[in-house]
Amino acid sequence: MKFEVTPFIFETSNSFYCYDDTTKVVIPINKAEKLFLESVNTDEEVDLSTIQQKNNQDISYLLNRVNTLGMFQIPYKKYELSSKTLETSLKEKGIFHLCLVVTEACDFRCSYCIFSDYYEFTKSYSSKKMDFDTARKSIDYYFQQNTKAMLHNPYVSFNIGFYGGEPTLNWKLIEAVVKYVKTEYSDIFDNINFLMTTNGFTLTEKRIDFLAENHFIVSVSLDGTKENHDRNRVTHQLKPTYNVIFDNLKRIEKIYKSKKYPKFSYGILITFDNLTDFKVLDDFFLKNKFLDDRIQLIAPVSEFGTEYYKNQNNRELLKKRTDFIFNLMEKAKQKEFEEHTTNFSLFLLKNMISIPLLYLNYSVSQLRGACTPGHHKLTVDPLGNFHMCEKSNPDLYIGDVHKGIDKDRQIEVMSKYQSLIESKCQECNLKNVCQICYVSATSENGNYFISDSYCEKFRKSFKKSMSNYYELLEENPSLLIKLRK
Repeated sequence: MKFEVTPFIFETSNSFYCYDDTTKVVIPINKAEKLFLESVNTDEEVDLSTIQQKNNQDISYLLNRVNTLGMFQIPYKKYELSSKTLETSLKEKGIFHLCLVVTEACDFRCSYCIFSDYYEFTKSYSSKKMDFDTARKSIDYYFQQNTKAMLHNPYVSFNIGFYGGEPTLNWKLIEAVVKYVKTEYSDIFDNINFLMTTNGFTLTEKRIDFLAENHFIVSVSLDGTKENHDRNRVTHQLKPTYNVIFDNLKRIEKIYKSKKYPKFSYGILITFDNLTDFKVLDDFFLKNKFLDDRIQLIAPVSEFGTEYYKNQNNRELLKKRTDFIFNLMEKAKQKEFEEHTTNFSLFLLKNMISIPLLYLNYSVSQLRGACTPGHHKLTVDPLGNFHMCEKSNPDLYIGDVHKGIDKDRQIEVMSKYQSLIESKCQECNLKNVCQICYVSATSENGNYFISDSYCEKFRKSFKKSMSNYYELLEENPSLLIKLRK
């Protein structure tokens, strides 16, 4: 037999494990099996008869399991890319999310924003605003495609998101779009969802009522304490924003608690960097439970294609973070830990453990973490051009509101990306869980590039996540059930 893919080995305090990227299977191994798997050469056949003659029962048993499960056998499989494939996908699955970039203007100048000068290959702020005609054409196209898809999948949903810049700076358009959708489509479809990501600075009580009445899912950015938040999130005049955002969140919570709008959903997004003190934030959320209960996402500032972290090598703070994470992991091994900790800490554990492990549920991803452009998310810029994502390079457009999705542009974008994946990732033993995508692999002029440092960081992160996950699985499996809900 021959190993087509190198085994991926990780360990906990007490055990060794091996992960196979082909089957997504993890098997426990002993030290002898670990040494054997580490010595595997994908260019050579494994001589089963020699192993059996040596009466090495552990290795023989291991190889029988590998053979039975079909582990380490499937090399890279090329994605079938054609106009027909794309047409069939759109017809059968529709478009999951319509993302309307209603403005490229913003009243904040957050230092870590992907549209800031720290990110070389993304668009910058501008005064462009979407008009109603562009929004209407986008919506009509979206409903037209998804109505066709309902013939194949009756559970197709309609998700319309408002993004920027800062979307509330084009508030009249948001109101007009909601009115149009309700007038033209709500009588036909009852599964229409409105979403908005906002800095929360201009959320008056009247606007909050509007969002609540229309059952918006609202995400507001708040980076914890005043000191941590105001360090990065300032107005275009470089003034602090924390006090206004905190007061507006209290206003939202008051409206929510009135139970006037039972379907109103809101939450907060937290972004951290190397200067963020997790212990200080944990204490903050312990004192502000109404915010702790509303955490939707905790994410690091993106480190790819940016020089943001260039001057963030504070060893003392990084040591404090390492200690906090270590103590958190130790506490998490205790029974009923989840009943006595903050939601903030639970989300950190999710980031460390559950989120990477969820990738194991995916089918073999021939495009790695990339989507089919315009199908998972169709992003429309203020001028009516179609893009695959609100964060993507503006040169990578894939159509417009007048002609719809351009399959030739889709194929061009995907072909360039696929060529890179074929040359770079063919022998990787984590390619089916890798989350590299068009945005994280973008370089100048719409070309793609994957740095060795990206791969090294991902491998290190995945290995640590697997080790942490199985460490807790051995000690406190009930916690993992809660984290995965």
